[in-house]
Amino acid sequence: YYVALNRACRQVQGDLFTGIYLPDSPWSGGMLLGQDLINEKKTFEAGFLIKTERSSYCGDPLTEGFFESKCSDDHIRGTVRNNKLEGTWERLYKHGGVAQRVNFRNDLRHGLYETFWGGEDKPNDRGFFNEGKKDGVWENYNCCKEGQSWLISKINYQNDLQSGLFELFHKNGKIKERKQRHNDRTVGLSQRFDEEGFLFSEAHFGKGGQEFILADYFSKDKKYTYSRCIEQSSNKW
Repeated sequence: YYVALNRACRQVQGDLFTGIYLPDSPWSGGMLLGQDLINEKKTFEAGFLIKTERSSYCGDPLTEGFFESKCSDDHIRGTVRNNKLEGTWERLYKHGGVAQRVNFRNDLRHGLYETFWGGEDKPNDRGFFNEGKKDGVWENYNCCKEGQSWLISKINYQNDLQSGLFELFHKNGKIKERKQRHNDRTVGLSQRFDEEGFLFSEAHFGKGGQEFILADYFSKDKKYTYSRCIEQSSNKW
C-alpha cells in the first residue's frame, strides 16, 4: 500500500496498484497555471477503482452552490451544480490577483480559458475550449518586457489538435516562424524569419509519414546559400 503522485499509479511489471492516487499541489515549485482546479482523490485496490473523492487542493470537500477554498497552497472560487463545475471559476495568486480563469459547462472546460502572469494585465495563455477540447486560436505570452507580457505564439486548434495556421513571434513582435498544421503535423510550406523579418529558411512538408523534405537556406541578398534534403520522421521541423 502506498500513496502515488502523478503517474506513479501506473501498473509496473504486472503489479496492480493498491493505494491512493493524489496529484501534485498546484503551487509546488511555483504555481502551475494549467493545473486542474479540483483535486480528485482516487482509491484503488488491486487495480480497481474503489471510490473517488472531489475536493480542493486545500482539502475542502466540494459542496453545492458558490464554492471558495483558500489556504497556503491554493485559492479557488466558482460554482458547483449537481456536483459538477459550472460557469466561471478562478484561481488566485497569494497576493489576490487572478492567476487562472476557466469556464465550465457540465463539468467540462467550455468557452474562454485564460491564465495570467501575476495579474490580469499580463496574459499568459488565452484560448477557447469546446466541451473539454481546445478549439480555435490559442495565444501564448511571455513575461515581462517593460512590465508587460508579449505575444510569442498563435496556434489554431480543432478537436484538441493543432490544425491551421501556426505562428511564432520574436520579442520585437515580428514573425519568427509560420507554417500550417493538420492534426498535430506540419504540412505544406514552413518558413522561418530572423528578428529583422528576413526569410532565412523554408521547408516543404507532405502529408505522409516518414518522408524527405527540402529545406532551403537563404543569404541576405535572397540568393540560395545551400539546399539539403532532411530525413524527417517526427515532422517537427
